[in-house]
Amino acid sequence: MNQRVKLEDIFASPVTIRLLDVLLDKPEAVWTQSVLVDALDADPATIRTALRHLEGVGIVEVYVDPAMGFMKTISLRADTVIGEALLTFHQRLQDLGGSVPDKSSKAALKEGSP
Repeated sequence: MNQRVKLEDIFASPVTIRLLDVLLDKPEAVWTQSVLVDALDADPATIRTALRHLEGVGIVEVYVDPAMGFMKTISLRADTVIGEALLTFHQRLQDLGGSVPDKSSKAALKEGSP
C-alpha cells in the first residue's frame, strides 16, 4: 500500500527548500556537496542532513564515486513520480513570474478594495 506524501515530508526545513530550489533550477546538473554548500552558503552538516532527507523520499540520488576519491555527486531524480511532480510544480511557479501578489495586495483583496 502506498503511503500519501505530505508537503512536510518534502519541504522539511528552510535549507531543504533552498536546496530544492537550486536543484530544480538546473534539473539535469550533477552537483557535488561542496558546490551546494557554497551555493547555499550553508553548513556542510546541514546540507548533508538535507540531502539524506531528500534521498530518503526519492527526490535526489547521492552517488559516491570511488574513482573520484569517494566524492559524492548529487542529482535530481526526475525519473521518479515525485521528482517529475516537483519539476512541474517548480516550472508552474516560474511561469507565474511577477504575478504573485505581495502582502499589501493581499490585504487590499481581503478588505474588498480594487
